[in-house]
Amino acid sequence: MTNAKVLKELLKYEGSIKAASGSPRQILKAAFKNYDFIHEKIWLDMLNDRNQTAHIYDGNAAERLAEKILTKYIQEFQSLRDHLIILLRITQKSF
Repeated sequence: MTNAKVLKELLKYEGSIKAASGSPRQILKAAFKNYDFIHEKIWLDMLNDRNQTAHIYDGNAAERLAEKILTKYIQEFQSLRDHLIILLRITQKSF
């Protein structure tokens, strides 16, 4: 599941109309407005890098992308996971 799909499902669960349709960029923009734990620049960089991976023919460019994944993107996914766990616990307590 791509990053935008995860956020789309979260927005849909929260009842956001914006999650019903839209491009990955639109989904990310809606998520930024709803969740303060999502870092806009990092997520947009991820989306851009994902879109550019089909055009990487240079070993150096591939290494730069791998470095970004290891140093920035994995941490951002871990942060998303941690915040989703917190949201889940809050939701469970309210029922």
